[in-house]
Amino acid sequence: MWSRSLFSICMVLLLSSQPVAAADVLMPVNKDFGEGDLMINGYGKGYIYRWDVLLIDGYVHLCGVGTFPDGSTAHAMKGQLRKAKLTYRGKVILKDVSFFGREKKSTDLSKANAVCRSTGVVPVKNGGDFVLDWAGGNIRF
Repeated sequence: MWSRSLFSICMVLLLSSQPVAAADVLMPVNKDFGEGDLMINGYGKGYIYRWDVLLIDGYVHLCGVGTFPDGSTAHAMKGQLRKAKLTYRGKVILKDVSFFGREKKSTDLSKANAVCRSTGVVPVKNGGDFVLDWAGGNIRF
């Protein structure tokens, strides 16, 4: 009886928590995170997000969290997330940002937790730009 109750509690906790891959890290959003959105022509904002590039354990990590303001556009926007790329010094170092944390549209993203994924890249000393490249354009950070 006890094991069945424990199993039920664990399943509820597991199913209600946001899935995070074993290599991913949760990081609270702070003032250094950039803001962005993806627009749909003639419709408005299809995705609103916060993102940052962080050095964790010596490796470059892309961190992000976002929300879909309107559920009817979520499917199309998820496709855009899968097509996104992070480039560093002109080279693609990570494809697909669909791992970004997801929040309800009523959530203040500045108080959310972002999911961070390692790129496996160690930054060089003289730096370089990180560019988050979306299928319809890009933003510099």
